Amino acid sequence: MVSGLTGSGLVTTSDQITGGYFANLAEVVREDGLDPFPLLAELGIDEDLESLRQAPQPAERYLRFVERVLSDCKVWAPALRAGSRLTFADYGILGLALWSSQNLRDALDRLMKYSPVLGDGILVNEHYEAKGGKVHYQFHCGQPPGVVGDFLIELSAAEHGVVRDMLGGDEDHDFLRVDFPFEAPAHAEALRDWFRCELRFSQPLAQVVYPESWLEQPVKTANDLAAKLLSEQCETILLNLERTATYRSRIRRLVLASPANPPSFEDTASQFNLSARTLRRRLSEEGTSYVEVLKEARMELARHYLTETEFAIKEVSALLGFSEVANFQRAFKAWSGVTPSRFRQEGLGAVMSRKSQSLVDALR
Repeated sequence: MVSGLTGSGLVTTSDQITGGYFANLAEVVREDGLDPFPLLAELGIDEDLESLRQAPQPAERYLRFVERVLSDCKVWAPALRAGSRLTFADYGILGLALWSSQNLRDALDRLMKYSPVLGDGILVNEHYEAKGGKVHYQFHCGQPPGVVGDFLIELSAAEHGVVRDMLGGDEDHDFLRVDFPFEAPAHAEALRDWFRCELRFSQPLAQVVYPESWLEQPVKTANDLAAKLLSEQCETILLNLERTATYRSRIRRLVLASPANPPSFEDTASQFNLSARTLRRRLSEEGTSYVEVLKEARMELARHYLTETEFAIKEVSALLGFSEVANFQRAFKAWSGVTPSRFRQEGLGAVMSRKSQSLVDALR
């Protein structure tokens, strides 16, 4: 535990997430007349909700909690309801730093840099880009695809609604569009009410889109001195986390955040403040290599696209950053033992009926 930060809700090792995620989902379960505490007890958690909110928890334990809620509890729209109630208080020191930022660009850049102190990059990787007058804030699930993955994407998108509050929360700050990679759920109307904009489902990317002009708008509670001091504390926490994380997990998160254009090995080493030779040695000590981690992450996404969508093989290849379809087909066969087409045919029972959309259309 970093000195002076007890009770901040921030994680102390790289495999944790903030307790607010647990507490908010448990509150949703309780609101629907169910008791979340037996499920929590089975996971070894016996705190009350307020204590739980202040205590970092293992991310794997949260995933098991989500699985149990989705399979055993008849809870309506749990991801939307849990994500929409997450506040900056749940982010601890980082939340205060974001809320003190000069403008939205400053806040988002700070979030990109210090998000590991929340631990949720283990669950969903986020990044944004501004182009054509729009901000595309994208979410890439760091977990195997399926019901839990859809939950995590919806949770993260709903959570991003706090951006509107930072800028005032009025009607002048409605999102332009939100894209989801899954089919429209039964609670789609509730999603529309929360986001107050066009929703598109069965899309190749999960993203929230809003005007680029928002980036320069001031945060209503901006405080330069507070932001500086709080960011310094986040920097200290981040350095401690980086000492506990494996390089394999850190590289995997970078690849999943940008699978079509992952950083080169040299750029990755630079991000970790290591020489290429040292990073190669560290990965060897972990029994892997940069190429192997890159392949694993891309093939995990390939499996998702082939079994959970109807994207053409050519589109899957482009989404994963292959310059030629033939290269993707060879790489996939070497990994799985079958061609992408054969893999898809054998997994058609798991495919949900979705309309293929091109990546260009998603970024319109």
